[in-house]
Amino acid sequence: MVISILEMGTKTQLDRLIQSIAVVYYVTMTTLVIPLTVYCTAILLLGVLLLRRIFKFDILYYSRACQLMIGMTNDCWTSAANYMGLKLTEYGDDISKIANKRVLFLCNHLCIMDNFCLMTAFHNKAGLAPKYLWLIYNVYRATTVGLTWAIHGGFFVNFGPENRQKVLKDLRQFLLKKYWRHDYGWIVIFPEGGRHYLIEEAERKFAKKVGIEPFEHCAHPRIGAAHTVISTCGISNNDSSKTNITTHPPLDYVVDCTLGYPNREGIEFKNAIFAEWPNDNPNVAIHYKIYPIQSEWKDENKFKEWIYDRYAEKDKLLHNYYKTGKFDDSQPRVIKYNLICNILCQLFWFGAFYFHMSWAYPLTSWLVTSTIGCVKSKLVGF
Repeated sequence: MVISILEMGTKTQLDRLIQSIAVVYYVTMTTLVIPLTVYCTAILLLGVLLLRRIFKFDILYYSRACQLMIGMTNDCWTSAANYMGLKLTEYGDDISKIANKRVLFLCNHLCIMDNFCLMTAFHNKAGLAPKYLWLIYNVYRATTVGLTWAIHGGFFVNFGPENRQKVLKDLRQFLLKKYWRHDYGWIVIFPEGGRHYLIEEAERKFAKKVGIEPFEHCAHPRIGAAHTVISTCGISNNDSSKTNITTHPPLDYVVDCTLGYPNREGIEFKNAIFAEWPNDNPNVAIHYKIYPIQSEWKDENKFKEWIYDRYAEKDKLLHNYYKTGKFDDSQPRVIKYNLICNILCQLFWFGAFYFHMSWAYPLTSWLVTSTIGCVKSKLVGF
């Protein structure tokens, strides 16, 4: 297990120096090394796609290369979460048994650290992380994380009443075009529409409007994206001719995931990178419940009823967790991160970065020099 900052005990000046170096390292990896490596790889893969038109080889070779990059990206961010001190404990069903299946993964949203929690939970489930597909809020598109996911094929969502139908239509077309073609597996969605502390008031207004009791620890989910995934990629009723599921395997399961932080205190990323957890408690719990896909969920009202029932159960799970420190009586499973895997991950990124810089830097320098020379000659002639 990699030693985290929290395991150092009382921080000395040397500890703080090591911490600062580690912060600079992971920030550099996230903002420079990984993005540049991914972008350069994407440039090379574009050439591969052009060659494909000539040699007609399977698109899956391209997809496998992308999956390798996203899997290693996931591992690097997981190692960063481990450095932050994150200690993740799983409850409920064992999702490793369905890691290689096609799954719709629904999770409550508490803070930005949720993404690191899920990536940590996914990293040791063989074959899961390289083939996952996230539905991501549009605000992240311009970040290094968003750009990396964009190259991998993430779908960016910009929900609002005025463009809801267009977004759902675009999502359906995206899935039909890419989900099977690029051999994606898990589709990850936060269906509540935002972090819980930001939408508590909206939850109360919604519940009052429709005449139902508001949830205390989560919010009634927006079902549009989840139902679009179910109706597009799930089991067909009688309209299979309209989708790819006549020739490609449909979704197998829905996983209802519940995240919980001690005392309802999520952590902001700016604090997490310095391992400054509320009450110095980095323990986070995660609960899974696996449900086989049902054909009746193609009916939006039936799916809405089903998912509302699941979130009512989620609210009770969270209430129990905040009260007792555990979700249920199932055997807890502590997620470990292997030191050897961490070292290999860092070596992979530095090796790939060095390889790409060995051709990208000279090429870029030549292009810049040539452009400047061309501009100067034009100016002299003018």
